Amino acid sequence: MPETEQQVANWFELAKAAADAGNHDEAYRYFTKILEVNPKDPDAWFGKAVAAGWGSGLRGDRYDEMLSGIQRAVDNAPDDKKGKLSRKGAKAILGVTLAYFKLSIKHTAEYIALDDTWKEHIQRCISMLFALKAANLLDPKNREVLENGIQLTKSMIEGVEYQDPYDTDSDGDPKTKVKHLPEAVEQDIRKEMDDFVAKLKAMDPNYQAPTIEKAGGEITAGGVLGCLVIVIALGIGGWWCVGKARAKLSDDKPAEAPAVTAPVATAEPNPAPAPTPTVTAPTKKPTKPGKGPGK
Repeated sequence: MPETEQQVANWFELAKAAADAGNHDEAYRYFTKILEVNPKDPDAWFGKAVAAGWGSGLRGDRYDEMLSGIQRAVDNAPDDKKGKLSRKGAKAILGVTLAYFKLSIKHTAEYIALDDTWKEHIQRCISMLFALKAANLLDPKNREVLENGIQLTKSMIEGVEYQDPYDTDSDGDPKTKVKHLPEAVEQDIRKEMDDFVAKLKAMDPNYQAPTIEKAGGEITAGGVLGCLVIVIALGIGGWWCVGKARAKLSDDKPAEAPAVTAPVATAEPNPAPAPTPTVTAPTKKPTKPGKGPGK
């Protein structure tokens, strides 16, 4: 075996070992070295993309790099392997997204009483929604992607209820507060949920959409109210609805809304969606960390 080929083979082994050990930064570096030698290697593109995705943290995600890298991998794969690699890519995106949600909701639970915490969580959720839609394009038959898309949008629509120990009533008891989406953003997210539901119903006509329950007795069925069709171009960092929703989050002042239950995500592949308890703020006023974990 020529020296260069042997070196590339060694880098592959080191990259895979690093990825298996959860050292995604190191895996990223080795996959990058491989691509410098062979810029069309589909396995290297895929490995680098997944390593980038796992580098997402509270300060920002790396979905753009992950999605574009997976698409490069599929584009450069032989025709008889494109389908398998696409399905593998959808599972990888789902795994990263579930772990990212778990990271975000844990941070939100701890710092919910601070002003920007809910808005930052929703902005991360919008990125997750973008990623799940991309995963659906890669593998339209992946039911777990659709189910988690429904649970993600449901949690965003319902909002969150918490006890604020820094704002008490006349008896000294913490006030119960709620946070939810601005109305215009909620309308967009409902359309996204309807889109996931419609696709799942097409796969399983017996599927029943979950009920959206808001505090105060407002209950609505998550149904198909008119799907908003969005085309995602993998490898291009733009998504119309994501951009529009982010703009509305920046421009609109969120209105008071009902309580919600959010889905608990795990880093394990394809877990069944499950709800988390109502968020309760800590008893001691927290100081927001300067930097969130990247894994």
